[in-house]
Amino acid sequence: MGSLTYLELDWRVCLSRRERIERLDQIWHDLANNKSVQVRPSSGRQKCELVKQGQDFIMLRRDAKVKRNVTAIVPASWQRLFAVHKRVTNNIAKSQETMQRFMQYQEAVDMTPAQARNALHELALTIGVHEWTLGVIPQSSGDVFLPKRMNIKCVQITDILGYHRGDQPDPSFEKIVTLTQAMEHRIKPLIKSLKFEGRVPTAVIVVEHRNLKKGVRCLGENQEEIVLIMTGGYPSTATREFLHMLAKDKRLARAPFLYFGDHDFQGVDIYKVLKTGSAQQAESNRTMVCPRLQWVGPTRQDLIDSPKKGLESQRKQYKAGHPRASDKDVDTALQRWKADKAQKVQRKFQAATTTDRRLMKSFEKSGWLTAEPEMAAELEEMLAKNSKFRLADMTEVNPDYLSVFIDAKVADFCTQRQKPRAPLGPILTPERQEWLAAQSQSQGRSSSLETLRASTSAPLGQQSAAKKAPAESKKANLAKETSQVSASAPSDEQALSKEDLEALMAVHML
Repeated sequence: MGSLTYLELDWRVCLSRRERIERLDQIWHDLANNKSVQVRPSSGRQKCELVKQGQDFIMLRRDAKVKRNVTAIVPASWQRLFAVHKRVTNNIAKSQETMQRFMQYQEAVDMTPAQARNALHELALTIGVHEWTLGVIPQSSGDVFLPKRMNIKCVQITDILGYHRGDQPDPSFEKIVTLTQAMEHRIKPLIKSLKFEGRVPTAVIVVEHRNLKKGVRCLGENQEEIVLIMTGGYPSTATREFLHMLAKDKRLARAPFLYFGDHDFQGVDIYKVLKTGSAQQAESNRTMVCPRLQWVGPTRQDLIDSPKKGLESQRKQYKAGHPRASDKDVDTALQRWKADKAQKVQRKFQAATTTDRRLMKSFEKSGWLTAEPEMAAELEEMLAKNSKFRLADMTEVNPDYLSVFIDAKVADFCTQRQKPRAPLGPILTPERQEWLAAQSQSQGRSSSLETLRASTSAPLGQQSAAKKAPAESKKANLAKETSQVSASAPSDEQALSKEDLEALMAVHML
């Protein structure tokens, strides 16, 4: 593994416009002269490898080219490549960006949108640049919601072709965009960097569905402390880059990143893409993975336990509607409600399909589940019996139960992460140092006073023996008493006690 080289591309670093056009044209010159050309085919699982780095996994692409020939009859794959080549070369020459979806539709006369997408990807890989630098930008499907007193300042590139026009990036195409507080924002592509500002959130939550944002945002005590990211299904490249940069922000170093998704194989696959990267874009996974992301449910047992955990809220609701009902009537009604909800919950579970089993085989083959034992156990249970359900099914018990569930999970996770800290000692301010000196002097004089009283009441022979005590023992006693005062000193606001004042006055009078 150590001898392998991996292809890693980033749109922030690119060739100049002239070099990109020359490399694109060189493909066809080599093909015309040699009837073959070395290309990097579009990413696939057989060309990628899941690499373990520390405790985390990341999907990387092996840097290897294959020889592709052309016969007397031009293959359809070359025709598609040439059609896409003409469009991207025209885009680069005119500095005219195109949205990826529009390009796929425009080229769909002789190819499908997926074929146009693969041809674009193959051209970019062959000349060794990120596909965005060819002027075809994908649309984003992710959103982010920021609570109050939290902002994110982003550096966004307005025109990537103009940004990479020369040998060095042109900073005049950089624009500062601030994602403001208490608002929902669409995550846009071409965000070069970001900086989190304001209060530090308790956690960053990633959910799969945008249609659950209203229920998820009402998180009780934590609703003003959580940053919410909604992927809208499989995450877009812009969403994955945004989450990657957010996890690297120093101000969020202690905030957990938690994922909530459907309890099925597709939901697990989305989590895997966010955390370890995808095989289709393995060459760019370095800037798109979030190793800090953790899966926290829901599990099959969480849905089964939802009627039981919703009893208390249902009890309050029933009593409010039936104020004259006795406790026995309330318990009977609650038991009927619990049994009815338990039956409905059981009907939400679904069986695994053939596609799910293929996904499970790919998970096992890659080996990334070795770092996720709890998730692996849930997947095995999905294969053994009906266990799949959607995240929205958590609202079967109560429309607000999903937000209550997520709020409880966040609270439990944050509690587990908190480490006990050693208590800090008192701060020795100048006022406190003076107090310690006075207290030490007070204790020393009080001890002298007690010795004097004892010697006065003692016989004459014992008095003379006490007077002959060595000076070294007095110093040792004084040092011991001073250390005891320092170890058990009261707060800065505490004054001398009445006994200490009387002892000081008695010593001065003597």
